[in-house]
Amino acid sequence: MVKEKSTDELIKELLEKRGYESRNQIEKFINPDYSDFRNPFDFENMEAIVNKIISARENNEKIFIYGDYDVDGCTAVALVYKFL
Repeated sequence: MVKEKSTDELIKELLEKRGYESRNQIEKFINPDYSDFRNPFDFENMEAIVNKIISARENNEKIFIYGDYDVDGCTAVALVYKFL
């Protein structure tokens, strides 16, 4: 008989394969602290992009939203669409 793994075991195994080796790293991934998130303005050209979106909104211009055609891509596009 094949022994089934628990959900916790499967998640731990998946995260280990993605490079999360210690229990602390796994815990921080699953339950991040606000201070763990990067500042979005650290991304290249973020200020210019934000200003362009604000300008487009103020001038009633259309904004094209593009994303990957997979589950997280479609979800991201839907969230950005709802946000804008």
